[in-house]
Amino acid sequence: MGFRLILVGRTERGHVADGLDYYLARIRRMEPVDDTVVAEAGRRDPAWQRRTESERILAALRLGEKVVALDERGSLLSSPDFAAQLGKWRDQG
Repeated sequence: MGFRLILVGRTERGHVADGLDYYLARIRRMEPVDDTVVAEAGRRDPAWQRRTESERILAALRLGEKVVALDERGSLLSSPDFAAQLGKWRDQG
């Protein structure tokens, strides 16, 4: 099945990029992962930026894909719980 991660902008260096590369490598040992980057909207009005980036994410989606939004305001999962959730999504197809 595999997974696809849609990112707004791409951090090329630093701890965020290092962490992303580390976890993508770990997940890729079990499942293929495609990371798709959509362009950031820039530093204009926050509402405009959010709307523009949302439109870019929606345009990048493929028909029939399951969509899961990861956000710092969402539910906090431990690594084992997140791995279990990834397994459930994988098994659901």
